[in-house]
Amino acid sequence: MRVPDQIASSAAFLCVEDEEGVPVFRGTAFYVAVFAEGESQGWGYLVTARHNIRAAESYRRLGIRVNLKDGGTRYYKLPASWMYHDNEGSDAAVLRFPLHRDVEIYAVPNSAFVTPELLTEWNIGIGDEIIVTGLFRHHTGEMRNAVIVRSGMIAAMPDEPLQDDRTGFDYPAYLVEMRSFGGLSGSPVFVRLDSYRIYGGPGGQSYYLLGMVRGHWDYEGPLQFPADESGAVNMGIAIVTPIADVLEILYSDEEMRWRRRQDEEFHAQQEKPPPASDDT
Repeated sequence: MRVPDQIASSAAFLCVEDEEGVPVFRGTAFYVAVFAEGESQGWGYLVTARHNIRAAESYRRLGIRVNLKDGGTRYYKLPASWMYHDNEGSDAAVLRFPLHRDVEIYAVPNSAFVTPELLTEWNIGIGDEIIVTGLFRHHTGEMRNAVIVRSGMIAAMPDEPLQDDRTGFDYPAYLVEMRSFGGLSGSPVFVRLDSYRIYGGPGGQSYYLLGMVRGHWDYEGPLQFPADESGAVNMGIAIVTPIADVLEILYSDEEMRWRRRQDEEFHAQQEKPPPASDDT
């Protein structure tokens, strides 16, 4: 299976700074673009798992490293103005964050989000193939972000809520058969659909944003097979936050009002007459 280049380039690396100010890579974020009805321009947002932001609070600073179109990378220090879902159990975090045009990252448009309506229309469910792209902490890359891609399939739908062991809050989630690990938290998860399902005819496959990685389960019983360096054994089932949680943040009343104000200010600037010339 050949994964489109844009899917492989959709991730950025989240990092914290150590005591000497050196970035240490910890997780994954990705970029989305919102094009809303009645708004004349697109709006860029950074998206990641909420627990990534919480875990970084004990460090000096949170940032991201992105690839550049002409080669190399750029490091951005991130502000603390993250937005979260009203449900405390949700692991979604969203940040208004415009990027320069020379950054090489695929901004997933909101038209490629799997909404609850599309779940039903396209009959997305158990057995559908998924693709995850993000950080592999043992090989981050020196000159460029070395993004890895993993595949799997939907193992269970978010029909009943799960419960967070640490907080006790309920949350919806897909379960996917895929080996997850530290570093993939916040990674975008795409579902791969054939065109027969979407368009009713042949023509290849299309990828839609299903959600993002929240975490995975470790086996806690007596070990009869090899464990990792921490003594844990990955059970091969990852937890995926539905992209619907992100949509509810992006289309909250407050955020829609903010975009409308920005849009109005943009139009006002465009309609201003040019300054008078001093030439005679």
